Amino acid sequence: MSGGIFFSKQIFKIFLLVYFLFITFGISITTSAQTIRGTLHQRSFIGSVTRDTVLFNIYLPQGYESSVRRYPVVYHLHGLGGNQGGQQNITIPALYEQAADSGYISQVIIVFPNGYVNTMWANSANSNKPAETNIISELIPHIDSIYRTFPNRENRIMQGFSMGGFGAAKFITKFPNLFSKTYIIDGALLNWSGFQRSHPDLAQEIFNNSDSLFSIYSPWNFITQNHNQLRNTIAIYSGVGSLLTYNRAFRDSLQRYFFPFGYAETGCGHALRCVTDATGLSAIRYLVTRSPITAIEEDEMNQKSFEMINIYPNPFNPSTTIRFSLSKNEKINLRVFDLIGRVIATLVDEELSAGEHLINFDGKNFPSGVYFIRLKIGSSLFTHKAMLLK
Repeated sequence: MSGGIFFSKQIFKIFLLVYFLFITFGISITTSAQTIRGTLHQRSFIGSVTRDTVLFNIYLPQGYESSVRRYPVVYHLHGLGGNQGGQQNITIPALYEQAADSGYISQVIIVFPNGYVNTMWANSANSNKPAETNIISELIPHIDSIYRTFPNRENRIMQGFSMGGFGAAKFITKFPNLFSKTYIIDGALLNWSGFQRSHPDLAQEIFNNSDSLFSIYSPWNFITQNHNQLRNTIAIYSGVGSLLTYNRAFRDSLQRYFFPFGYAETGCGHALRCVTDATGLSAIRYLVTRSPITAIEEDEMNQKSFEMINIYPNPFNPSTTIRFSLSKNEKINLRVFDLIGRVIATLVDEELSAGEHLINFDGKNFPSGVYFIRLKIGSSLFTHKAMLLK
């Protein structure tokens, strides 16, 4: 009997240790059905505004370390009681890897900020929890300076679960200059009276029991005030679990102001995995269709590129000729990318002699659309846009 008790105590200690690591450091436990190919990292830095430590976890897609390309960024906000770690660090990357495999989106970087457990992603009035400032003034500039991102609104998705859904809706409607798309996952889209009833302690701590202070951080306020400016500039998708009342009210508000949006009720409980399994791919496909991500760097498509690469005919159907010249023998790589950054054809990957070269690209097996012809000579990149019209 004593041996059994000792064994049980050891198991309990191991459980406590794993739970501590899981909650404190964001070390994720992979379920039998979910694995990821990219890598997760725990990071922190000193904020330039708050002069305090800013915590975040970050997912880097497979091949990030060996590539030189840039990536769109997804900011995923946790729910009430959470932090930057936990099972979200597996569930959300697994979703975006599946979306990339399905061709809906290119590979992405995913950032998991720390929302101080309960801030509703606002700057707390009565405690040192500057969640909004951390993200807008510190985390986004930090991510864009340290990692190879596309630092523009078209390539940022803001999303979140529960409290994070409220924050995501707030961020995209308050800062449409920074974000173009949002995926609200069973969002806790409370209005002020609902928030006071549900969380009177947080109404005092975070918003000082002030309706006017709450409105500074409320998506309801920005949808109402700025609908004319926002309507055609942002893309919204809501996947709903058990929080039906306020999600339906938010849906009705979007309809009232003629916002295009995606919406699905899943029958799930208030569960991140269930809702994303049911709606995640549809959400990503909808958002990228409404507001395309261009995974080709704009600074590659400059005047020098147009002088270096000649494509004729352009538009073309079904084939075109790519013409370029080399001043000396060079190892070159000539590839064709689709609009979301996937390589669809490698036309040349070898050393070519000095002089003019004509390379044929046959698009008969590809759908109509925009394609990017990228020529790499040494460390220099040249990119030209081509249009296939069938």
